[in-house]
Amino acid sequence: MVEAALLIERKTFEEMIRFVMKAMREGIPEEEIWATLEVMSSRELQADIAKGLKEITEGKVMMFRSAKEALEWLRVGDELVIEKVGEGVYRFGVVEKEFTLS
Repeated sequence: MVEAALLIERKTFEEMIRFVMKAMREGIPEEEIWATLEVMSSRELQADIAKGLKEITEGKVMMFRSAKEALEWLRVGDELVIEKVGEGVYRFGVVEKEFTLS
């Protein structure tokens, strides 16, 4: 069995405890609580999230409300290609028709 230790600041620990107490009162599912605690305890995850949000606001990345909206945006070209690359992981792309002038 591999054991790991987590070293966090007291302020962060207290914030996590308050979050768990509030989340349990509000009936938030346990999986969501654990996911949030993982983010709260990881500066690396927090930095990745901040970077992603910054890229969205700078227009480097698109954000969609639903998968349907994303697929409609991808249909700008002539043919939408969807390739499954793993369990629950897909790669999307658009293939445009080539035109030749004679």
